[in-house]
Amino acid sequence: MKSILALADSGEQLEATLRTAALVAHRADARLNVLHVRAIADGVHPAGELTLPEPMLERPAADEHGPTAARARQVRACYERVVAAGWSRSAWWEADGDKPALVTGLGRVSDLVIIGRPGEDADPATVQAALFATGRPVLVAPPVPLPTIATRVAVAWSNTIQASRSIGAAMALVAQAAETHVLIASRQDARPSAEGLLAYLDTYGVSAKVDIYDPGMGSGRARGRALLRHAVAMGADLLVMGAYGEGRLAQFLGLGGATAKVISANTMPLLLAN
Repeated sequence: MKSILALADSGEQLEATLRTAALVAHRADARLNVLHVRAIADGVHPAGELTLPEPMLERPAADEHGPTAARARQVRACYERVVAAGWSRSAWWEADGDKPALVTGLGRVSDLVIIGRPGEDADPATVQAALFATGRPVLVAPPVPLPTIATRVAVAWSNTIQASRSIGAAMALVAQAAETHVLIASRQDARPSAEGLLAYLDTYGVSAKVDIYDPGMGSGRARGRALLRHAVAMGADLLVMGAYGEGRLAQFLGLGGATAKVISANTMPLLLAN
């Protein structure tokens, strides 16, 4: 994990997102590129044809006096205080354009994409672009940053492609953890085996503990709540899981019920892969 892209939106969760991004960059010893998208352009460019934005694009002077420019200055000031002051391997990227397209194009050439926890005013297109169009893992920062990251890791294991991709994407962080728990939802008739995962983790020097928890018999969101309760109870400062449900547009942010609940209610950094 050498290059991280963090999306810096103006809003209440900006500082929390940047603090979490800085923690990840320190932990992974990675370069951190912080992107702020000022406005949506008239034309939407296909993500595959995107040109990478240059840091600190020059703009006409008249453009620097409106509310969009004022917000950009506030976001950059937060970046300078929270990230740049403590991590020299960081860069500020500011661009006008279509946010989902920019996140897609830049995310595809990053090892990890970091976004803030989506709220009621979230832009579903940007969240979906990060999760399903970049081809890269996404870390969702909690609204209140934790003082540490990836010292106690919870891995939600279901023996699916998505779960496999998530643990593979997280190994740069998991390999440094002091404690790793593999969380398995208990259904006696369909309990996935963790033996192969434990052997895989062992090749990285990670001795993991298996925790069986009761997901209940309710909705997907209820299962998401059960997973979060268990991760919180073990004191996890990173939760790793697969992202499911791209096609279920009726669900929150177009995601599956359990995935949506964990994303919308996470109180710890959440690393997802599709």
